[in-house]
Amino acid sequence: IGASGSDDDNERNDVAEEDTDDDDDAAFFDTRDFISSSSSIKSKTSSFSSDDEGISVVGSEGDIDPSIRSVGTNYPHVKRRNKLPEPVEKEKGVSLWSLIKDNIGKDLTKVCLPVYFNEPLSSLQKCCEEMEYSYLLDRAYEWGRRGNTLMRILNVAAFAVSAYASTDGRICKPFNPLLGETYEADFPDKGFHFISEKV
Repeated sequence: IGASGSDDDNERNDVAEEDTDDDDDAAFFDTRDFISSSSSIKSKTSSFSSDDEGISVVGSEGDIDPSIRSVGTNYPHVKRRNKLPEPVEKEKGVSLWSLIKDNIGKDLTKVCLPVYFNEPLSSLQKCCEEMEYSYLLDRAYEWGRRGNTLMRILNVAAFAVSAYASTDGRICKPFNPLLGETYEADFPDKGFHFISEKV
């Protein structure tokens, strides 16, 4: 009986280890991915070529035509702030659990949340942040004019996911804009003028 009991314990430990391995595989990490230096060196010199269509993708920045590389970078430089200033007064902490506990059974649209649960900008401004890497669209246009459709779609895809570059550590949602609220941003350094309105 003692031997079979230890066998059962070993089987349970094996099953528990398999469960943790499955949990590790299912884990999702958002933006903190770093490539080792050896793999980044290999990726810069690597290239992909297709015999069927004659398409080739270069891996190093030095192989790209200088006219393509300069697309979207010849605008005047404008110095902008990197982060918002610290608040003058510190807010009193409120427990999210106590808010949930006090509002059980209530209509959630009527529950007032503290202001500091929101990011200090409007969702209209948040929409403008997606244009941060707009030069990728300019490069995609240039590649398309030259007939390289693969590099065009790569730059468009890079622009599509570039909106997630600033989401690391930003867990608060922006304020909802009021009806008729507008936001206008002029970025001569990036070559675009952004206007949005809540309708």
